[in-house]
Amino acid sequence: MIKNVMASIVATVMFGAEAMADFIVVNNPVVDTVGFYSDAFESKGAYTYAQSGAQGFELEDSYTTSSLKWWGSMNGFNGQGLSNVDCFQIVVWNTDFETQVTNQFIDLENISATATGETNFFGEAIYEFYVPISFQITSGSYFMNIGAQLNDAAGDQFVWSQGQNVQDFWFTDENGQNKWGDWRPLPTFIGNTAGGAFVLSAPAPGAIALLGMAGLMGRRRR
Repeated sequence: MIKNVMASIVATVMFGAEAMADFIVVNNPVVDTVGFYSDAFESKGAYTYAQSGAQGFELEDSYTTSSLKWWGSMNGFNGQGLSNVDCFQIVVWNTDFETQVTNQFIDLENISATATGETNFFGEAIYEFYVPISFQITSGSYFMNIGAQLNDAAGDQFVWSQGQNVQDFWFTDENGQNKWGDWRPLPTFIGNTAGGAFVLSAPAPGAIALLGMAGLMGRRRR
């Protein structure tokens, strides 16, 4: 009985910690837009559309992050949906696109994917993806690069939802002399729509303190 009560207290404290997280970057999704096909950078252009997208952002302070949310969907051309996603690759690039703050592969089974009730340009469900993620990042300018690693390279493709900030969206693709790995700003001509919808969070100081109290309470009960 005591064990169950303690588990409930710790769960409540952890939920409170998540609720008190600071949103350090917010680029919420825009409804009724196409978004941008974004492949995992390590795919090296092997998928149908051969492109990966990155959204620019800035930080005024240094943080250790706690979670990441992003929005996206599938084009549904082959009826595979999310089952064609093996994992997501999350890379935070410095502005030179040569050095990285973090580079993580996270399996789909470890990501919370919740249907928003909205559909994309192709009539497919749009999802809010959430994952706890921890890395250290200092003040400065960066690019958030989120792309899907697919099971079937020719199957359903991931579409990263467009964020409210459509400025400073870059991409890389195989297009003539601009080979994979050559990042450049997304042109504004007709037919191009940016992606980049994401929210990056860090724990608030109060949340860290509460988690510490939960650990202390657990030790005293032993």
